[in-house]
Amino acid sequence: MSENPIDFDPLTPSLFIQDIKTVGVLDIDNLDKINLIKRWRYHQQLREQFRKRFLCEYLGLLVQKFLKRKFVRPIEISDIVLEGQDNLKRSDWLIGRVIDIYLGKDNQVLVVKIKTVAGELMRPVKN
Repeated sequence: MSENPIDFDPLTPSLFIQDIKTVGVLDIDNLDKINLIKRWRYHQQLREQFRKRFLCEYLGLLVQKFLKRKFVRPIEISDIVLEGQDNLKRSDWLIGRVIDIYLGKDNQVLVVKIKTVAGELMRPVKN
């Protein structure tokens, strides 16, 4: 973390677990085994508390946001879309343009034909 407002270092849970980095060297003669063990146990407890809170609060919040998300409008021809693949990172997904739409019996878009640099693909729509 920097005091410079231009630096954009993200605040992550691991920053709370790590000790503050000091420039000086600890005096090894003043350290005793009992204090080190107590400090280590304290760090383990803190890490576990932060982990539990992160799982409950932050991830729970993400799930709620995901459940509330709805499409504002249906997919239309000439929309730009990402062709998602489970085996690739999102940054490697193909970007394409919708060139045709196939509706189901309920008039909802089920399948789209997209044009990418790899060619034309037909993909199901995931809501």
